[in-house]
Amino acid sequence: MTLRLRLVIVLVALLAAGLFGTWLVGSQVMEHYLLGQLDARLDRLASAPRWVPTRDTVVLRDSSSVLSGTAFAGLPAYGTLTPGEHVTVGSYRVLMRPIGDDELIVALDQSDVDAAVDDLRITFLLISLGALALVAGLGYVLVRSSTRALEEVESVAQEIAAGDLSRRVPVRRPGSEVGRLASALNVMLGQIEQAFAVRVRSESRMRQFVADASHELRTPLTSIRGYAELYRQGAAADPALVLRRIEDQAARMGLLVEDLLQLARLDSDRPLALSPVDLVVLVVDAVEDARAIAPDRTVSVRLPSGPVVVLGDEARLRQVLSNLIDNAVTHTPGSSPIDVRLLDTAVVEVADHGPGLAPEQAERVFERFYRSDSARSRENGGTGLGLAIVAALVAAHGGRVELDTAPAEGAVFRVVLPGVRDEDH
Repeated sequence: MTLRLRLVIVLVALLAAGLFGTWLVGSQVMEHYLLGQLDARLDRLASAPRWVPTRDTVVLRDSSSVLSGTAFAGLPAYGTLTPGEHVTVGSYRVLMRPIGDDELIVALDQSDVDAAVDDLRITFLLISLGALALVAGLGYVLVRSSTRALEEVESVAQEIAAGDLSRRVPVRRPGSEVGRLASALNVMLGQIEQAFAVRVRSESRMRQFVADASHELRTPLTSIRGYAELYRQGAAADPALVLRRIEDQAARMGLLVEDLLQLARLDSDRPLALSPVDLVVLVVDAVEDARAIAPDRTVSVRLPSGPVVVLGDEARLRQVLSNLIDNAVTHTPGSSPIDVRLLDTAVVEVADHGPGLAPEQAERVFERFYRSDSARSRENGGTGLGLAIVAALVAAHGGRVELDTAPAEGAVFRVVLPGVRDEDH
């Protein structure tokens, strides 16, 4: 049985109970009123000083026989009567009054009263049945109109179950219970859709990540297997070179695995070891390291006049700067200078004067395993994860990484970190 039908049945049942009670009480009140009128007539007849027998039966009798009066047909034996008490005998209303040793009995036909009460009951019953039918019809229409919103909720739920998470429940009356329910459901559906979209994106990234990692590991593994087979067969002209190549490929695999583990830790939102860090010290150290690793490259630095303090993980911030400078060294010609600048607003810029990037390359430069120049990156031992790690580490610090570049105009990587106010350190 549907909710709509149950509501209509309950409504009709309650109305029927109310009408039945009204019918019962009303008919009794009406009968009592009409009998009261009839009893008043009996009292007047019995109190009259002179009475003439009419169709209203009037009988005088002593203890044994009727003395005078007019017997009327149809009056049953009335037996013993109580003086002054109005009683119903058959279809008559009877009153007995003592007169000396005799009794005066007055009876009035109450069939008119019974007929009036019966007519009232039948009329009220017919009106009640009509009212019940009308209320049932109107109630069904009103309940159907009120529950149409629930049908819409059901329809939307079925569409969502079929896979359409973008569907929402129409809110017809925001102030009603159904309207508030629809609004709450829409909020919940929005959160579910967002969570599902995040999950889908995460799974997609994970599948792509596993595919890329497998591809990146396949190359050094193939090289190690080939050199090992060559060494085992004794076909290597320079065994030392073979072992060195195996060692280089193993080191490359180790670097790749370390980068993968670091990204996995960042994806799992592991907390950073935060403390006040002076970016001036970190930038100077990163530039000195780059000059030591690539002494033939020109790496300049510009610093503010005072310290620039941020709240961060010192080791991770060092890695950010190292990766950015290493990226500039790797992807620019040897004659191209590299400029590192630190602003007092906790902004670090690493600029190069290399070939720059096309717009479609710039959009993907922070993706994992993306290389704008695959051959050159692999030749220099890159894993394709350096800039992805930079973006993840900066985001973990509450900052952002920006890129300004154009073909043949070089590139500027800009790291924007939230600074620390003087009262915070």
